[in-house]
Amino acid sequence: EFRRVLFRSLIKLINGQIDIPRKDGCYVVSSGCGSGKTTAIKQLIGREFDKGVLYSAFTIEECNDMYNYCK
Repeated sequence: EFRRVLFRSLIKLINGQIDIPRKDGCYVVSSGCGSGKTTAIKQLIGREFDKGVLYSAFTIEECNDMYNYCK
């Protein structure tokens, strides 16, 4: 689950949460398989796309899947 709280964004994962400052910059979200990263990142991209989001993944197939989900 992705949600905004004041000057940060919270990504709630199965095994905890990640606080991301709402500042320009690069952030890496890295946690275990099946923790909910992709679901949360899809929500983040859906809400923040107008500010610009760079998404990378291990394979081209994963990037294409995210592209197809977001278009």
